[in-house]
Amino acid sequence: MKRRKVLVVAPMQKEASAVVSNLGGLLDGVCVTISGIGKVNAAAACVNHFLTQGKPNIVLNVGCAGALYDSAQPGDLVVSTSVGYWDVFCGRGYEIGQIQGEPPQYRTPRWLTGPAFGALSEHCTFARTLVGDIVTGDRFCTMREDVSRIIRDFPKAVAVDMESAAIGHVCHRHCVPFLSVRVISDTVALDRGTDYERFWAQEPVTRFAYVRPLVEALLKLAERSR
Repeated sequence: MKRRKVLVVAPMQKEASAVVSNLGGLLDGVCVTISGIGKVNAAAACVNHFLTQGKPNIVLNVGCAGALYDSAQPGDLVVSTSVGYWDVFCGRGYEIGQIQGEPPQYRTPRWLTGPAFGALSEHCTFARTLVGDIVTGDRFCTMREDVSRIIRDFPKAVAVDMESAAIGHVCHRHCVPFLSVRVISDTVALDRGTDYERFWAQEPVTRFAYVRPLVEALLKLAERSR
Protein backbone atom coordinates (compact mmCIF):
# COMPACT_ATOMS: atom_id res chain seq x y z
CA MET A 1 0.00 0.00 0.00
CA LYS A 2 1.43 3.35 -1.07
CA ARG A 3 1.05 5.93 1.64
CA ARG A 4 -0.23 9.26 0.38
CA LYS A 5 1.64 12.29 1.67
CA VAL A 6 -1.36 14.63 1.53
CA LEU A 7 -5.01 13.68 1.90
CA VAL A 8 -7.37 16.34 0.49
CA VAL A 9 -10.91 16.09 1.84
CA ALA A 10 -13.73 17.88 0.02
CA PRO A 11 -17.40 17.66 1.09
CA MET A 12 -19.02 17.65 -2.35
CA GLN A 13 -18.40 16.02 -5.74
CA LYS A 14 -18.20 19.35 -7.58
CA GLU A 15 -15.55 20.57 -5.12
CA ALA A 16 -13.49 17.37 -5.43
CA SER A 17 -13.73 17.43 -9.25
CA ALA A 18 -12.50 21.02 -9.29
CA VAL A 19 -9.61 20.08 -6.99
CA VAL A 20 -8.55 17.18 -9.24
CA SER A 21 -8.75 19.39 -12.34
CA ASN A 22 -6.48 21.96 -10.72
CA LEU A 23 -3.96 19.47 -9.36
CA GLY A 24 -3.25 17.71 -12.66
CA GLY A 25 0.18 16.07 -12.47
CA LEU A 26 0.45 16.71 -8.72
CA LEU A 27 -1.80 13.74 -7.97
CA ASP A 28 1.19 11.48 -7.32
CA GLY A 29 1.48 11.51 -3.54
CA VAL A 30 -1.95 13.12 -3.13
CA CYS A 31 -5.31 11.49 -2.49
CA VAL A 32 -8.55 13.43 -3.01
CA THR A 33 -11.64 12.06 -1.26
CA ILE A 34 -15.27 13.16 -1.03
CA SER A 35 -16.54 13.17 2.54
CA GLY A 36 -20.15 14.16 2.07
CA ILE A 37 -21.76 17.09 3.87
CA GLY A 38 -21.88 17.32 7.66
CA LYS A 39 -19.84 16.34 10.69
CA VAL A 40 -20.56 12.60 10.77
CA ASN A 41 -19.85 12.13 7.08
CA ALA A 42 -16.62 14.11 7.35
CA ALA A 43 -15.36 12.15 10.35
CA ALA A 44 -16.34 8.80 8.82
CA ALA A 45 -14.50 9.58 5.57
CA CYS A 46 -11.28 10.36 7.42
CA VAL A 47 -11.45 7.31 9.65
CA ASN A 48 -12.19 5.08 6.66
CA HIS A 49 -9.16 6.46 4.79
CA PHE A 50 -6.87 6.01 7.79
CA LEU A 51 -8.02 2.40 8.23
CA THR A 52 -7.92 1.35 4.59
CA GLN A 53 -5.13 3.52 3.10
CA GLY A 54 -3.02 4.40 6.12
CA LYS A 55 -2.44 7.76 7.74
CA PRO A 56 -1.12 10.54 5.49
CA ASN A 57 1.53 13.04 6.53
CA ILE A 58 -0.95 15.93 6.30
CA VAL A 59 -4.72 16.26 5.93
CA LEU A 60 -6.03 19.26 3.99
CA ASN A 61 -9.73 20.09 4.17
CA VAL A 62 -11.06 22.27 1.36
CA GLY A 63 -14.49 23.54 0.39
CA CYS A 64 -16.63 26.62 0.78
CA ALA A 65 -17.64 28.46 3.95
CA GLY A 66 -19.86 31.30 5.10
CA ALA A 67 -18.29 34.56 6.26
CA LEU A 68 -19.05 35.77 9.78
CA TYR A 69 -18.14 39.38 9.02
CA ASP A 70 -19.26 41.68 6.22
CA SER A 71 -15.63 42.53 5.47
CA ALA A 72 -15.06 39.01 4.10
CA GLN A 73 -16.31 38.67 0.54
CA PRO A 74 -17.11 35.72 -1.74
CA GLY A 75 -13.89 34.40 -3.23
CA ASP A 76 -11.76 35.28 -0.18
CA LEU A 77 -9.71 32.40 1.27
CA VAL A 78 -9.59 31.47 4.97
CA VAL A 79 -6.63 29.54 6.41
CA SER A 80 -7.50 27.89 9.73
CA THR A 81 -5.65 28.65 12.93
CA SER A 82 -8.04 26.32 14.77
CA VAL A 83 -11.39 24.62 14.19
CA GLY A 84 -14.22 23.98 16.64
CA TYR A 85 -17.90 23.10 17.02
CA TRP A 86 -20.27 26.04 17.40
CA ASP A 87 -23.33 23.84 18.02
CA VAL A 88 -21.97 21.67 20.88
CA PHE A 89 -22.43 22.20 24.62
CA CYS A 90 -21.74 19.44 27.16
CA GLY A 91 -22.85 21.32 30.27
CA ARG A 92 -21.27 23.05 33.25
CA GLY A 93 -17.49 22.77 33.40
CA TYR A 94 -17.01 22.70 29.63
CA GLU A 95 -16.49 25.47 27.13
CA ILE A 96 -19.00 25.94 24.34
CA GLY A 97 -17.92 23.62 21.57
CA GLN A 98 -15.93 21.33 23.87
CA ILE A 99 -16.66 17.60 24.03
CA GLN A 100 -15.80 15.76 27.24
CA GLY A 101 -12.20 14.55 27.09
CA GLU A 102 -11.38 16.79 24.13
CA PRO A 103 -9.77 20.24 23.82
CA PRO A 104 -12.11 23.22 23.30
CA GLN A 105 -10.80 23.60 19.74
CA TYR A 106 -8.43 21.74 17.44
CA ARG A 107 -5.44 23.87 16.51
CA THR A 108 -3.68 23.89 13.17
CA PRO A 109 0.11 23.67 13.65
CA ARG A 110 1.88 26.94 12.91
CA TRP A 111 4.30 25.11 10.64
CA LEU A 112 1.28 24.48 8.38
CA THR A 113 -0.52 27.81 8.75
CA GLY A 114 2.49 29.97 7.89
CA PRO A 115 3.56 28.23 4.66
CA ALA A 116 -0.07 27.87 3.55
CA PHE A 117 -0.67 31.60 3.98
CA GLY A 118 2.60 32.38 2.21
CA ALA A 119 1.83 30.15 -0.78
CA LEU A 120 -1.68 31.52 -1.19
CA SER A 121 -0.61 35.15 -0.78
CA GLU A 122 2.11 34.72 -3.40
CA HIS A 123 0.27 32.70 -6.03
CA CYS A 124 -3.42 33.52 -5.54
CA THR A 125 -3.45 37.23 -6.30
CA PHE A 126 -7.02 36.82 -7.55
CA ALA A 127 -8.20 36.34 -3.96
CA ARG A 128 -7.58 37.83 -0.52
CA THR A 129 -6.17 35.38 2.03
CA LEU A 130 -7.37 35.61 5.64
CA VAL A 131 -6.14 33.69 8.69
CA GLY A 132 -8.42 32.79 11.59
CA ASP A 133 -10.60 30.23 13.31
CA ILE A 134 -13.24 28.22 11.46
CA VAL A 135 -16.26 26.88 13.33
CA THR A 136 -18.45 23.97 12.33
CA GLY A 137 -22.11 23.08 12.82
CA ASP A 138 -24.61 20.68 11.31
CA ARG A 139 -26.82 23.27 9.71
CA PHE A 140 -26.55 26.06 7.18
CA CYS A 141 -26.52 29.43 8.93
CA THR A 142 -29.29 31.48 7.37
CA MET A 143 -30.32 33.66 10.33
CA ARG A 144 -28.50 36.70 11.68
CA GLU A 145 -29.15 35.33 15.19
CA ASP A 146 -26.96 32.30 14.41
CA VAL A 147 -24.11 34.51 13.27
CA SER A 148 -24.42 36.80 16.32
CA ARG A 149 -24.29 33.78 18.62
CA ILE A 150 -21.20 32.39 16.90
CA ILE A 151 -19.39 35.73 17.01
CA ARG A 152 -20.22 36.02 20.72
CA ASP A 153 -19.03 32.50 21.56
CA PHE A 154 -16.07 32.41 19.15
CA PRO A 155 -14.70 35.95 18.75
CA LYS A 156 -11.66 34.78 16.77
CA ALA A 157 -13.72 32.88 14.20
CA VAL A 158 -13.97 34.32 10.70
CA ALA A 159 -15.93 31.61 8.88
CA VAL A 160 -18.43 28.81 9.45
CA ASP A 161 -18.81 25.47 7.68
CA MET A 162 -20.20 21.96 8.26
CA GLU A 163 -17.10 19.71 8.28
CA SER A 164 -13.78 21.26 9.37
CA ALA A 165 -14.03 20.62 13.12
CA ALA A 166 -15.03 16.99 12.64
CA ILE A 167 -12.01 16.37 10.42
CA GLY A 168 -9.77 18.24 12.85
CA HIS A 169 -11.21 16.12 15.67
CA VAL A 170 -10.33 12.84 13.91
CA CYS A 171 -6.85 14.10 13.02
CA HIS A 172 -6.27 15.13 16.64
CA ARG A 173 -7.20 11.63 17.80
CA HIS A 174 -4.87 10.03 15.24
CA CYS A 175 -1.99 12.54 15.62
CA VAL A 176 -2.14 13.66 11.98
CA PRO A 177 -1.37 17.33 11.20
CA PHE A 178 -4.47 19.08 9.85
CA LEU A 179 -5.23 22.27 7.93
CA SER A 180 -8.51 23.66 6.63
CA VAL A 181 -8.54 26.23 3.82
CA ARG A 182 -11.99 27.38 2.76
CA VAL A 183 -13.17 29.75 0.07
CA ILE A 184 -15.92 32.16 1.14
CA SER A 185 -19.15 31.47 -0.76
CA ASP A 186 -21.58 33.77 1.04
CA THR A 187 -21.56 36.68 3.46
CA VAL A 188 -23.65 37.98 6.33
CA ALA A 189 -24.36 41.26 4.56
CA LEU A 190 -26.25 39.64 1.68
CA ASP A 191 -29.02 37.07 1.34
CA ARG A 192 -27.00 33.94 2.15
CA GLY A 193 -29.00 31.61 -0.07
CA THR A 194 -28.80 33.89 -3.10
CA ASP A 195 -25.13 34.63 -2.46
CA TYR A 196 -24.35 30.90 -2.24
CA GLU A 197 -26.12 30.18 -5.53
CA ARG A 198 -24.29 33.07 -7.21
CA PHE A 199 -20.98 31.66 -5.94
CA TRP A 200 -21.59 28.32 -7.68
CA ALA A 201 -22.70 30.03 -10.90
CA GLN A 202 -18.98 30.64 -11.57
CA GLU A 203 -16.97 27.70 -12.86
CA PRO A 204 -15.91 25.56 -9.82
CA VAL A 205 -12.46 24.92 -11.32
CA THR A 206 -11.79 28.66 -11.11
CA ARG A 207 -13.07 28.86 -7.53
CA PHE A 208 -10.67 26.13 -6.44
CA ALA A 209 -7.58 27.25 -8.33
CA TYR A 210 -6.04 28.01 -4.93
CA VAL A 211 -5.61 24.32 -4.20
CA ARG A 212 -2.65 23.74 -6.54
CA PRO A 213 -0.10 26.17 -4.98
CA LEU A 214 -1.35 25.12 -1.57
CA VAL A 215 -0.81 21.41 -2.20
CA GLU A 216 2.61 22.13 -3.73
CA ALA A 217 3.63 23.80 -0.47
CA LEU A 218 2.18 20.99 1.64
CA LEU A 219 3.98 18.29 -0.34
CA LYS A 220 7.28 19.99 0.45
CA LEU A 221 6.37 20.08 4.13
CA ALA A 222 5.31 16.44 4.03
CA GLU A 223 8.71 15.46 2.66
CA ARG A 224 10.43 17.18 5.58
CA SER A 225 8.13 15.54 8.13
CA ARG A 226 8.77 11.95 6.98
